[in-house]
Parts: sequence; structure tokens; C-alpha cells
Amino acid sequence: MNRNNGLFWHCCLSIAALFMLALSPASHALPEDKDQPIELKADSAEMDDKKGISVYIGKVFLKQGSMEIEADKITIYSDDQGVSQMIAVGRPVKFRQRPNPQDPLTKGFALKMDYDVGADFATFTEKAKLIQGGDTFKGDRIEFDLGKDIVSAFSDSNDPDKRVIMVLQPRKKEGSK
Repeated sequence: MNRNNGLFWHCCLSIAALFMLALSPASHALPEDKDQPIELKADSAEMDDKKGISVYIGKVFLKQGSMEIEADKITIYSDDQGVSQMIAVGRPVKFRQRPNPQDPLTKGFALKMDYDVGADFATFTEKAKLIQGGDTFKGDRIEFDLGKDIVSAFSDSNDPDKRVIMVLQPRKKEGSK
């Protein structure tokens, strides 16, 4: 696949993601999640307050409100404002968050997850998969803007068998059950 074809497919996927956004109800994380304490469990932990870095290793489980992350290792970066970034590595990392009390969990899987807390933006890389309701996205990299509910999926491969895969469920029409 040449560079122009890659750009074409990136544009098509972006348009598809925006189209899905227009069809689906707004799906933001529960507003109170960011105000909840972060609970962590791990086999070992190391904190460096001066550098603002905490590292948790071994069967790590992180919970904040409805958000849960399971990983082999989670590194948390903090500044004067609080937690700014979380990087999780695992085989795979497992991410779950409930957008609204009545909605199903949004689930993400990858070998690495980088979560920018301030921007409410998660990037899943290597064997990435995101499930929202019945919709599924797979690719080498998935970017998920949790605040705006925008999903972008990418393939970093020229192999046609490793392209982005999206499975979208039909939306119920107004007035139907």
C-alpha cells in the first residue's frame, strides 16, 4: 500500500468514526469518575514524589470510579495538578469504563495503553481492540477520545490481511423496540 492509499484509508476511517458518532448516543465516562480516588493493587510499588512517578508491577489492578485497568505494569505520572498520564503494559492490558449508568461497559485491550488524563484520551497500541456496546474496532493502534466519544483505528502494516477491522451493529430506529 503506498502512502496515498494509507492517507485515503485514514480519511475513510475518520469519516466512518464521525458517522458512527452522529448515529450513537453520547457516551462519556461517568462525570464523577475523575473525582474518585485511585485504588491500586500490585505485587510491588515504587513512588518517587520528587519526580512525580509511581511504578506498579505484577498483576496490577487500578480502579477509579467506573474505570478499571488490569496490566502487568502501570506507570503513573503526576504534576502539581495531580495525575497527568498513565501508561499500562500487559499481555494484554484490559481497560473497562462505564460511559453512563444505563450503558454497557466500554472495553479496550492492547499490549500497551497510554492514557492522557487531562485530555481524557487513550491510545491502545499493538493488537488493539475496543468494544463499545456491540461495535468492535481492531487495529495496530486505536485512539479513543473518551470525552468526545471518538474512536480512530489505524493499521501500521502494509499487509492487506492486517488492515483495520470494524464491526458495527445496526442502530435501532426511533420508535422501534
